[in-house]
Amino acid sequence: MKSEKRKGSGAAVLAACLLLSAADQSAYGSQDFHRERGTSVETGTHAETGIHTEMGIHGETGIHRETGYSMEMEEDLPSSEADRDLLPASFSNIPMPRAALYASETETIDITGLADRDAVKAGIESALTAGKDVTVIGSKQGIHSLELSVPDQRRLVWRAKIESANPEDGEAILTVSGGSGSVFELAEGGAVADRSGNHDISVCSFKDRLQVEITGGEISSASNHPELNVVDAADDVKLHMIGGRIDAEGGEKTGIYSSGDVVIEGGEIFSGSEDAAHCGKAISAKKVRISGGFLFGHGSSAEALVDAREGREIDGGALVAFDKYAEAGRTHYLKGSKRNLSVLPASAKAVWGAENGHSGIEINGSSGRCFRELPGIQIGELKGISLPESKVYDGSAASCTGTAHIEPSALPGGESIAIKYQKENETGLSEEAPSDAGKYLVHAIISGAGAYSEDAITLGEFEIAKRPVRLLIEDQTMTAGQPLPSFGFRLEGQAAGHGSAEVFQQSPILSTSADGRTAGEFEITVLSPLSYRENYRADGANAVVKGKLLVKAAENGNQNPGTAAPGGNGKQNPGTAAPGGNGNQNPGTAAPGGNGNQNPGTAAPGGNGNQNPGTAAPGGNGNQNPGTAAPGGNGNQNSGNGNPGSGKAGDGNPGNASENPGSVPKPNPPKEEERSKQEGGSSGRSSGGGSGRSGGGSRSGGSSGKGSGALRASASGRTGANGGSGSKGEWIQDQKGWWYRNPDRSYPASSWLSLEYNGKKDWYYFNSEGYMQTGWQLISGKWYYLYEKTEGGRTKGSLAVNTVIGGYAVNSNGEWTT
Repeated sequence: MKSEKRKGSGAAVLAACLLLSAADQSAYGSQDFHRERGTSVETGTHAETGIHTEMGIHGETGIHRETGYSMEMEEDLPSSEADRDLLPASFSNIPMPRAALYASETETIDITGLADRDAVKAGIESALTAGKDVTVIGSKQGIHSLELSVPDQRRLVWRAKIESANPEDGEAILTVSGGSGSVFELAEGGAVADRSGNHDISVCSFKDRLQVEITGGEISSASNHPELNVVDAADDVKLHMIGGRIDAEGGEKTGIYSSGDVVIEGGEIFSGSEDAAHCGKAISAKKVRISGGFLFGHGSSAEALVDAREGREIDGGALVAFDKYAEAGRTHYLKGSKRNLSVLPASAKAVWGAENGHSGIEINGSSGRCFRELPGIQIGELKGISLPESKVYDGSAASCTGTAHIEPSALPGGESIAIKYQKENETGLSEEAPSDAGKYLVHAIISGAGAYSEDAITLGEFEIAKRPVRLLIEDQTMTAGQPLPSFGFRLEGQAAGHGSAEVFQQSPILSTSADGRTAGEFEITVLSPLSYRENYRADGANAVVKGKLLVKAAENGNQNPGTAAPGGNGKQNPGTAAPGGNGNQNPGTAAPGGNGNQNPGTAAPGGNGNQNPGTAAPGGNGNQNPGTAAPGGNGNQNSGNGNPGSGKAGDGNPGNASENPGSVPKPNPPKEEERSKQEGGSSGRSSGGGSGRSGGGSRSGGSSGKGSGALRASASGRTGANGGSGSKGEWIQDQKGWWYRNPDRSYPASSWLSLEYNGKKDWYYFNSEGYMQTGWQLISGKWYYLYEKTEGGRTKGSLAVNTVIGGYAVNSNGEWTT
């Protein structure tokens, strides 16, 4: 029969039916498509949940459903197997459940007026075998040994209450068996109770492929019979608990025992104990997965509440074990105490408390909050203490105020109460109130002989926030060609009496891009990220306010009369010899390393002149005295014999240290205190011109709390304050060594200079007196190698980069790397 489209979609009808409930899908998933031609169904009844379902297909039949869905459909459904071709491709391979087309009728049976157990059984099973789902309501006392069978694909919802004080031994109060796709649901309002004190078997027993859903209600046992299971499930039963309660208190009982798998997503299971050696369990099953709910029992470990023979997964809920027998006779606990409580998982919490006049345990987990009342327990509350308010660090201590006491009072023995502080993520406790920044917990520790003694609680927490500070760099002015000035800064926002040393782990190093020779306005900023001490932090985006360096143009390009170059006389008049020179230096005079009319024995960089005594290679003593070996030497180097390039490998001449493995000693940076002396000492100052960098030492700010200060320019950069890229200057040698005179007659000191020689540009370093250095040099805490002779395309004094010197590698910046 061809379907006539009226309202909606046939595929939509079938899809909606497939989605009636998770239980239906599970129950009917394997059912083949079946349809008797000519059958028609219309549902239009009101279930107890207030849900209305309406279908209209060739007829009318009244049906009660509690599916939780509302549909309105009016269309012919496929009437044969061939009609499945009418379905969309996405549905063509889905086995069609019988219930999707034969929506079952739900019959509600009230057992209150039924005569006895047999009448209850007959009424329920009669409706089930008639193809109906059944909801049982009402209550009946004295019923026991009730056995029910749920046919394939049928659902039995239990909202009734039954109990027995005299059940028959060996038989459960309620036994339910099932078939393929059959479901038993214990729902809200339902209850099965065993009031006997010595019943020897389960309250409820489930078997034969039944799917058990506990969504509400309660199953309980008052029996003290040892090793009793309140709920017993066979291995082919799937038990899923999402609500309700199972009470297994009193004696060594197990809440749920299953030979199969158990899934807990909600609800409560309470177990008890006989004594310290015989504690009950919440669950014992083949496999257990817990993602919600509350499980409570006795014992020293929450883990022992669940016995999973082939594996467990606990990722939610709350499992709480009360070690009832740890302190025999103890009945008093402080509100908020965790004493004798074990909790799983780590996200769950359990403390002693009171609710509506009842004492017990407050439990919090992924499913919310639960209060477990425990008669016979006395809860005391600590009062009289006020916690400190959270604040921003100001150097003062944050302490609790008041006098602590416990209510109810007048308990025998008395207690001593100590208030202690604990910093977050630390284990130690201190009675000293904290003043440093951080988050803190406040604890009350009870000692003495009173009923609450040897207990401890957490009263609360507070925070001392880090104090924000700003660093403001001072503006500076200078004349081009002069050394860079000292850079300074001041602080804003620090605690009273604090300066740079209290705010920063290391004093800020200030820097500028200016080389000191070019006129203009340049920024002064911090060279590297600021490192704050634990009580301070950057003041947001305004943590650093940059300064300005104004470089004014020089009035003339010459050194002022009286400003002498190294070894000069302050006048440097034409014809006056430079240090060690002859006063001629006429055109044709050779550049360093050349063969012009320089005086004999005075070699330019790379030449064969004499290294001056006192210019020590790494490891030397500065004097090169006889017996003191140069790098790789033999200790026989005499004063004056160290001609660069003249030595052979290993003969002790400084010229041989640049290439041969093993001939150069491993650089040995000085210890921190020695380096501090070399670079400015403990004052935070470092010498030299550097590349526009300046240590920003702190100036004392007095009572204002503001700091300012200055450090001499460091030599951590490459472009010297007096150097940069040299052009049109000249090399000059005197008794101490080689130095370089800039075009403006100034000279570089304690700085790097990039110079071109024989068409090759290299970096050279000049010491504080302005003389070119060679060999291993420790500069600003880093080791560099400057060639000691000219050979193989390398110029004496030039910086070695990207190579290995005597087994020690230097990187592209010339720095020795370990």
